[in-house]
Amino acid sequence: MIFLFLVGQTNYLLLSLKRNKDLLKQQQRQADMFATHFQTVRDYYQEIVDFKHDHKNMLQTLSIKIHETKNQALIDYFQQLTDYSQNSLKNSLSLDLFEKIELIESIGLQGIVFSEIAKAQRNNVNVLLSITDKITDFGPLELVTARILSIILDNAIDETKKTPNKQLELVFISYGIAGADIIVRNTVSENTRIDFDQWLTQGYSTKGSGHGRGLTIVQELINQHKDLSLQMFRKNNQVSFILRIEVPQC
Repeated sequence: MIFLFLVGQTNYLLLSLKRNKDLLKQQQRQADMFATHFQTVRDYYQEIVDFKHDHKNMLQTLSIKIHETKNQALIDYFQQLTDYSQNSLKNSLSLDLFEKIELIESIGLQGIVFSEIAKAQRNNVNVLLSITDKITDFGPLELVTARILSIILDNAIDETKKTPNKQLELVFISYGIAGADIIVRNTVSENTRIDFDQWLTQGYSTKGSGHGRGLTIVQELINQHKDLSLQMFRKNNQVSFILRIEVPQC
């Protein structure tokens, strides 16, 4: 009996070990796909930034030459082309914004920030990004942090685009290898009733009934990771989310 019990225990442990290995392989494949996708996004925005820089220099040079002709009709036409060009490019990432995002070491988080800022700009939401120091990689917390940040920013953008101010703040505060705080602060309408408990209730979404479980998923992810915490509060017509990441130290 003891022998059979030991054999059974051994087989169970071997099966559990195999399942864990398979799960780790699957997670690694997902992480690799995630990194590849957002590297593509990052490269795309780098090309846009480079183009804007070259385009601006070209217009400045051309403007000097055109004004030297003293042909007012040509000058007026060139000004129209310049105004149209600037309006077309104004919603793309600026060089300053791009350089700030590059302070984030994680390619995955960079990709989330790129994508969400692009979404905000498409909805005429102005994003004020603040990153003063290098944000080191969050290690095993990178993927879950990216997922949480994406959900919070999605909801913040959807709420902000309804307001006259249309302004959203995204702040990264670095604690070095120990982790970071990520703060999302967005405006809400003055008559908007905020019930944070309801926001985190299963089946509820700030986007309305039948539009997903976004913030509920955030709460579930926070509960599953003891190194993550989330604070939410409202002050006047602003709602703030503070996500704290404490990276485990070996």
